[in-house]
Amino acid sequence: MEAGLKRIRLGIAGLGHVAAHQLAALRALPSEYEVVATCDRDPSRADPSCGATFFHDVERMLSHGGLDAVLVSVPPTEHAAVTRAVLECGLPALVEKPLAVSVSEFDALANLADQHHTILHSAYHAAFARELEWFINEGEARLGLGPLSGIRCGFFDPYIVDDTLLVSARHLGGAWMDSGINALSVVRRLVGRIRVDALRRTRVSNVACSDIQATLDFSFAVGGGGQGGRGGQGLVDTNWTLGRNEKTTRLFFGSSDAQIVLNHSSQRAVLFDGGSERVVADFASQHPRLVAHYLGVFLDFHARFMRGESNRRLTRELLEILYCDSGNV
Repeated sequence: MEAGLKRIRLGIAGLGHVAAHQLAALRALPSEYEVVATCDRDPSRADPSCGATFFHDVERMLSHGGLDAVLVSVPPTEHAAVTRAVLECGLPALVEKPLAVSVSEFDALANLADQHHTILHSAYHAAFARELEWFINEGEARLGLGPLSGIRCGFFDPYIVDDTLLVSARHLGGAWMDSGINALSVVRRLVGRIRVDALRRTRVSNVACSDIQATLDFSFAVGGGGQGGRGGQGLVDTNWTLGRNEKTTRLFFGSSDAQIVLNHSSQRAVLFDGGSERVVADFASQHPRLVAHYLGVFLDFHARFMRGESNRRLTRELLEILYCDSGNV
């Protein structure tokens, strides 16, 4: 380990369906992290292979000590209570998206972090997709297609089957809460602040979630600068009813006919130009999608941890958009 770098002794609260991907990413970062404790109400979720001490509740894990930070990976409705317990111990909290179920709930947690002089940080895994990183760091300049003028995100999950919500999706809230925040984190890495033009959500009374589909129209300043504007146009579509597990971001470039599709499901960037189609970046063979995403999340958090920084400003901005029509602002 390089001089000056610290290995974070991490506790994980919640061992749900993404925990296997999170643990796989953490195992790939032995110089940055040591998972020393995990907790979950369900003892069958304990993973002896990770070498961590398992606890049945957060309070016992926190009182045991020996932690530098805690990953909060419980369902969104439980984020506030668990994060509050972590912050009150003076520990940094890395919280799954969405960090809070309202902007006011986030503000209360941010104030608590300030009182205890610690870090409150949100994990936006989609923002660290390898094909997205490639476009931002290399592809945009290499392909020379000009300024980005349009963005269309389609984030789809097959969570509604025969008009019934799958049990595994019940704690996710709805298509917009679950996938909207992911898409917004991708958009925010591509451009500056955006302007919300319209948000339309489809709710069905017999399906126990806040919405089954949502569409956000937004605008942004071409070139990514400024405070938003009408130079560039974008759309985010989240949908649980199509029977598709697919996440893509399509990019448009001014008067050019060329388009780039960042396929977050296949981890590829595809250039469409003049009727032809060409894969210009392919990361599928390196790591499974979610493992690759969490590698980026954990490397980013480690760097911020060392500097005493967080992404609180970004998180509040995204939560304001996420809840702009719900009364939860």
